[in-house]
Amino acid sequence: MDPGGGIAMINQDSDLQPANVRAEQFFIAAAPGECVHCARLIPLIALGVPAGHERRDEEGWAITAQASLLFEVAWLAPEVRALLRDMFPHFRPGAAPDSPWLNHCDHCGHGQDDYWLQGEPGALFLPLMPEAAERIDLIRLYAPLAAAVRGFAEGVPHLDAMRHIG
Repeated sequence: MDPGGGIAMINQDSDLQPANVRAEQFFIAAAPGECVHCARLIPLIALGVPAGHERRDEEGWAITAQASLLFEVAWLAPEVRALLRDMFPHFRPGAAPDSPWLNHCDHCGHGQDDYWLQGEPGALFLPLMPEAAERIDLIRLYAPLAAAVRGFAEGVPHLDAMRHIG
């Protein structure tokens, strides 16, 4: 923890100003899925933060009790960007200047909107049944995360049923 009571982050400098979520560690939910454009099977990921992560709103930083998936990632700290580029090159910003980070199809190159992956219960990364969650790899990354996101998928269902790696 930092002296101000929050989570000690990567660099406490102006580069973190856009962040509205931070955590001492984060996870990747990974599973194959169908491209919404060409219907081919592709690798897909979602970024997540464990219970105890912090979120910033108008009143400042507050600890959140539930694990959450990050929805429409608009900005990532440089160290997190580098890590994700190395591990998951198909997850990168979209083509438009203000486009969020998206999964991209290895075949047709199109971005995969987060809505189809985690926008509604029953989506790939929000499984309704434990059996569906068992097909998702949960990769824990013991590195700090700072990000600006446009939303959260609260309380990831069947998180314990996912295959934990790391």
